[in-house]
Amino acid sequence: MSSTSLSTPSAATLPRNRRPTPAHPLPPISFPSSLISDLYSPALCHESLRILARKLATLDQRALSIVQAICLSIQSGRLNAGDTASQAEARRNLDDIQALSVQFGDITEGRRAFGEGYLRDRHMIYFWAKALSFGSQAYRASPEDPLSKAFEAVMGGLVRELAMVEDCLVAAAGEGVLEDEVMYTVGERWSRAEGMAGVFGQSFVEWAVVVQKLREAQPKPTKPTVNIWMNISLLWTTFAVTAVSNVVFFALGCIYSPHKPGTPEDADFWFLLQSCVSQFFGLAWLAIPLWHNPHVPRRSWIAMVGVAAVCTVVAAPLYLYVPTEWSTFVASTGGAIQAFLSLQLAIAV
Repeated sequence: MSSTSLSTPSAATLPRNRRPTPAHPLPPISFPSSLISDLYSPALCHESLRILARKLATLDQRALSIVQAICLSIQSGRLNAGDTASQAEARRNLDDIQALSVQFGDITEGRRAFGEGYLRDRHMIYFWAKALSFGSQAYRASPEDPLSKAFEAVMGGLVRELAMVEDCLVAAAGEGVLEDEVMYTVGERWSRAEGMAGVFGQSFVEWAVVVQKLREAQPKPTKPTVNIWMNISLLWTTFAVTAVSNVVFFALGCIYSPHKPGTPEDADFWFLLQSCVSQFFGLAWLAIPLWHNPHVPRRSWIAMVGVAAVCTVVAAPLYLYVPTEWSTFVASTGGAIQAFLSLQLAIAV
């Protein structure tokens, strides 16, 4: 009884005219002019920003409806008859509006959510500019024309909806999630809406006033709470340690000191002078931030800076006229005061 086995044909048994099947690349993703939904950018996470996006979408769709009505009239030849450039631009605008309407529809029907890119999108400002230009020209030319009536109907609830957008902006600013880029795009829409409302004699809050409200609503940075007793203990502990160490080391130095003034030929004199110059400029640069710091009372440090500066300046001459150990003690006292002031500034910042 024979058995049949399946095997993979070798390269020699394959037809000679077989060629590898080329891989067909996927078609490129086509992005619309405005990225509204989360298909193109991460979804908005903060609830106040989602509410702002919903209110802003109502305004944007009003502007799009004005541009769409005008572009349809241009494409049909009712407006700008024979102007091929205007008709081509109208077709491009209608294609853009159709793509945007699909995104708005997906969001309205719950298939998609607003993306982060929507609140930062600047292309929508283009349609607001077109709505202002087209709508105001049509209305001023013929207020009784159907297009002008449609423009007037769209403008009916503009003031009320802008007030809702203002409330959403203030809420988002109060929670610290309103970015400057979002304020820019909303502000550009707002300025066009002001022009559109002006055609009908309507008025509402100017954008500059809204910006002031947003600045005031933003959370103020709070200075972290500190334990004042801990800071005081740290300050005086530092001063005490440096003072005690200076006394101990000064006593040991006195034991081995020659107890006579030094001379300019001593290397220690020039090392001391080098140290005093560095210490003096350190005190000067320490006094500048202390002077401008409102959290540190000036009476608590001005006298100490003066004492430290005097100690630093007289240390070098003392080396030449009194026993050398005293100049070292005076310079060390200035250094201890400088360390105390540095810690005081670091705690106050």
